[in-house]
Amino acid sequence: TTIKYGTFCGCESLTSIDIPSTVTSLGDYVFQQCINLDSVTLPEGLTSIGYAVFSICHSLTYMDIPNSVTYIDDHVFADCINLTSVTLPENLTTIPHGTFHNCKNLTSIDIPSTVTSIGDYAFVYCSSLDSIILPEGLTFIGYAAFADCSSLTSINIPSTLTVLGDFAFEYCISMNTITIPESVTSIGEGVFSQCNSLTTIDLPSTITSIGDSAFYNCISLVSVNIPAGVTSIGDASFNNCSSLENIYCDATTPPSLSSNTFS
Repeated sequence: TTIKYGTFCGCESLTSIDIPSTVTSLGDYVFQQCINLDSVTLPEGLTSIGYAVFSICHSLTYMDIPNSVTYIDDHVFADCINLTSVTLPENLTTIPHGTFHNCKNLTSIDIPSTVTSIGDYAFVYCSSLDSIILPEGLTFIGYAAFADCSSLTSINIPSTLTVLGDFAFEYCISMNTITIPESVTSIGEGVFSQCNSLTTIDLPSTITSIGDSAFYNCISLVSVNIPAGVTSIGDASFNNCSSLENIYCDATTPPSLSSNTFS
């Protein structure tokens, strides 16, 4: 049984709902903009949650998603501004595009060990998120996935990661340290730009390129070591890194630079 597209969308007086055990699928936008909905019980047996189902549910503070759910569409909790905690199903493999966009009171979340991909903008503007553990097996972090997570101080990047999307940690202004695994071969555009508290960065020997604005305006960055395999450092990569005192380059052939890479 499916609760169909937009069934309760915009029902501003709805405060709670207990979904029957016969329901296996929630269609797109089912509870979108139910701004006073603060209690939802999802049944075991539910397998699919559609696009933006709970988006703009401003009163929702907690959600327990049953382990029977194997598919979650994009933007499911986008703009749930008072959501503080979510329990994700154990068999989930992807946290899709914009899932927790602007969930500005979300403080922590456990990512299941089965997750291999975190989509574009998945946690963007989660300004209260101060702790997150990424599982071994994760291979992909999308574009701006954790951008503007202004309370995040550090993050573990698992050794299985191969793709670190552009602007992934932009404006993570409290992040002071990060270690990148050897499975990553390039630092994309703006990945750590505006990380004002970042003092040190450990780049693995596998890195071959550093993208435009990668560390732009990292005003607390004191030193950086450029691995031997780096052949190019992009435009404004270290622009306005006003505390940068030491740059060590292990390459025998200097990488290509732009005129303002370090300006």
